[in-house]
This record gives sequence, structure tokens and C-alpha cells, in this order.
Amino acid sequence: MGTKNRPGDFDCYANAEPDEPMFILLARDEKAPEIVRAWVTKRYVARNLPNDMGPFKYDEKEREALACAAAMEKWRAANPGPYPLDRYVSGEAPKVGDLVRLHNDAGDDGLTGRVVKVNGALVSVDIPDDEGFTVQARYLVKVV
Repeated sequence: MGTKNRPGDFDCYANAEPDEPMFILLARDEKAPEIVRAWVTKRYVARNLPNDMGPFKYDEKEREALACAAAMEKWRAANPGPYPLDRYVSGEAPKVGDLVRLHNDAGDDGLTGRVVKVNGALVSVDIPDDEGFTVQARYLVKVV
């Protein structure tokens, strides 16, 4: 497992091609450990199911990812924030049932989804993905 100050054995910066896209999850993102564990599960299944020869074991990269997920939870418990608002909504404050477009300061087109819960600045949104699944995400939002 790596940190900014101590890259791990599977350091994506060191291993990436110069023009290779990458995505980084930080411990401050409360969904990060869940996403890391889901990646481990999908990778594990894809690696083992075609062989169907069991018993199966996590490989070194999967074990490191699981350790990272646990370390993220521990770090977040010790560093509860507050963290900067990561999304904004144009117009009025969102209400349950509203269809909203979430934007970030990078100026991307944002995500579109339906608001399912509002708790102050914390908004839960159901966001459909390209494969027909719906992901519920929570964002700290500000209205602009």
C-alpha cells in the first residue's frame, strides 16, 4: 500500500505509460474503500473463474488493495474533515425527486441523477451508468 510520501510496490505513477489515463482514490472519499474492495472482487473473479480450478487465493496486488481499503477507513476515522465541497448545483437547492446535474470546478459536464436524500449540504443522488445500473453517490454540494 502506498502513500504520497511512500509509494507502494504497485505505484501507478511509476508503472503508468507517459500518456496512460489513471484514476486515483483518496481516503477522504468515504466511498473509496468500498470501491477498492469492489475492484478486488471483480479482478479476483475475472482472474479465477475462467480456470475454475480452485482453491483460489488473492494475489499480491489484491492483498495490497484490501490492506489499502482498511488503511483508508482507519485514516478517515482519524481525519474526519471537513473536506472542500466537491460538487455544485446551478440554480435552487436540490430537493428529493429533482433531476440534477452535478458539476465540479474542473468544468466537466458533470453527472446527472435523481436526488433521493438531502441532509443539509450532503445530497444523495441515484446516477445511472452506461451499463444500465444505478449507483447511489453522496456529495457535499453548494448551490451557485
